[in-house]
Amino acid sequence: VLCPVTQPAASSSSGNSSGSGSDDGSSNSWLGYYLLLSVPELERYSDQALSNAWWALGRIAQRQQQHQQLQCARQGAASQQQWQQQWQEQAMHQQQQQQQSLGQHFGGGGHVAQLAAAGVRSTLQRSKLQQLLVNTGWQQRCLAVLQPRLLGFNSQQLSNTIWGLATAGIHPPEAWLTCFVRASGPKLLGLKPQEMSCTLVALARLKHNPGKSWFALYEAALARQLSSCSSQTVSNSLWAMASLQHCPSRAFSQALLPAVVTRLQHCSAEAAANSSGGSSTISSGWAFTPQGLVMLLLSIAKIA
Repeated sequence: VLCPVTQPAASSSSGNSSGSGSDDGSSNSWLGYYLLLSVPELERYSDQALSNAWWALGRIAQRQQQHQQLQCARQGAASQQQWQQQWQEQAMHQQQQQQQSLGQHFGGGGHVAQLAAAGVRSTLQRSKLQQLLVNTGWQQRCLAVLQPRLLGFNSQQLSNTIWGLATAGIHPPEAWLTCFVRASGPKLLGLKPQEMSCTLVALARLKHNPGKSWFALYEAALARQLSSCSSQTVSNSLWAMASLQHCPSRAFSQALLPAVVTRLQHCSAEAAANSSGGSSTISSGWAFTPQGLVMLLLSIAKIA
């Protein structure tokens, strides 16, 4: 479902559709009804159901963010195209004023700049999903139910839960996060590399440093799986470490950096082969994206 929070409720008993809908979400969306009605049932949820619920909420938040970004991009492109058309018409008659208009538009906050500013402001506001979770009491109740059960979660359930929380923009209390760290540390070895990096990135987004003991377990678990790690997992892990001001141990660095260099050398050779008409022989997961390279370099510079 692309944007469930803004979906109208089902038709009323009189047969008329509920189209008036306010923006609070809890009374006019199926998600609001689900959250409201499930609050008393949360204690009966299995560990898997609780983990799945937070993962799903994270996916909903992720899709909403993507949808909003797409809308902003479309509006910005339409505004820019409209301006360019007007500019071309004026340029036919006023060549001298053309440059002044161009400078004022980009320097003085034209339509595109205003839309960009509006997009930044919107990211600072609490999302509709966050409002629903708070207003229905679901967030508070679910966190309270989760905390004493975290020690019984398996590794994937822990990873999905913390990823969903961070992606939905929910910041649990420090005591809750401390319990999560205590529960997840010994189970890091049971995670796949991508799940490990998602867990660490989620903690970084929540600005919660799990401590040296937890990082030691993380480094040991990731070092064992470097050969099967994607380059995105490597860059994400280093970004999260840098964000949490954690300097990797010498043993981890000695294992990681040669692996990174090897991948960069393979990517360079692959790029040279492709430019001469050759076919790709390297796994796509080994190739650093431009964003991944930037994250990698910035992270290494920050923690070096």
